[in-house]
Amino acid sequence: MAYRVRIETLDREIAVEPGATILETALGAGLDYPFMCQQGQCGACKSILLEGTVDLGHIYNPLVLTAADRARGFILACQARPRSDCVVAIAEVDGIVTHPVRDLSCIVTARDQVAPDTVLVRLDPADGAALMFSAGQYASLTFPGQPPRDYSMANRPDDRVLEFHIQRIAGGTVSAHVATALMTGDRVMLRGPFGAAYLRDEHLGPILLAAGGTGLAPLQSILLAALSLGMTQRIQVYLGARRAADLYGAARLREIAARHRNVRLVTVLSDPDAASEERRGYVSDAIAADFTDLGAHHAYIAGPPEHCDAVRAVCLARGLPTESCFADPFTPAPRA
Repeated sequence: MAYRVRIETLDREIAVEPGATILETALGAGLDYPFMCQQGQCGACKSILLEGTVDLGHIYNPLVLTAADRARGFILACQARPRSDCVVAIAEVDGIVTHPVRDLSCIVTARDQVAPDTVLVRLDPADGAALMFSAGQYASLTFPGQPPRDYSMANRPDDRVLEFHIQRIAGGTVSAHVATALMTGDRVMLRGPFGAAYLRDEHLGPILLAAGGTGLAPLQSILLAALSLGMTQRIQVYLGARRAADLYGAARLREIAARHRNVRLVTVLSDPDAASEERRGYVSDAIAADFTDLGAHHAYIAGPPEHCDAVRAVCLARGLPTESCFADPFTPAPRA
């Protein structure tokens, strides 16, 4: 028998079948429930359990749903499976923004190899209308003959042409298509925007941007948007990669830092060659060495899940409030 779950924030009630999660049922019912990774790694769907009981799940990130969060009644809707009739409320955070999800037909206007395994793709919406999104969000792209995949916009929200950084994944069919077969003039379907790890432009304190690999894309968008809005607080950018050839965005970031006194760039390599002048190790190591107190910061983190976990742990250990940590882990899609 299905459990009745009332979502106070949306003033709606849904029937959740045994074993189903609150989020998947809400989305199946067409409700505008916030979400991002759907795997318990980001916290976008964090909610408050007001009545009833749920199974919290077992695969969520304990840095996203902490013991203190659980004691206060927080749940992750993408993991929570009701054990009784329930009442929940979406956890409100400051600076909530919403944009209508749109389906756009786009044309590939550029495809550039920027690193040994990374392609920069630019898409121009065919109808000429700009995609309305907040810096740091992502969209679902469907390349010709391929299943949809999620990629973050790397450009400013007021740019009509959209920029994406796509890394070839071993065994990945979509990234292989982009790397070997995609051509300018191809038509790509876009659906979005999605995601909650976007720039909170009301924040006046310092900003930390921590990117691993193509996690640069959403953080580049955040940096460009912050500067275009005239945000003058210190913005510390960390860019990590394995080798120097993989630091495809470093030159552009250095140019930005040279023009803006409030921007500082740190590049980190985990497997540098002997001649490299970059810092060695991981981004989390560099942040741990550079900061003792991050209490006044907002931190935006993007990249592979292990990168996001390590950086988040360091930031929280350095006093960053959980509500000031915005993460966008890149969880690889199942291989086809």
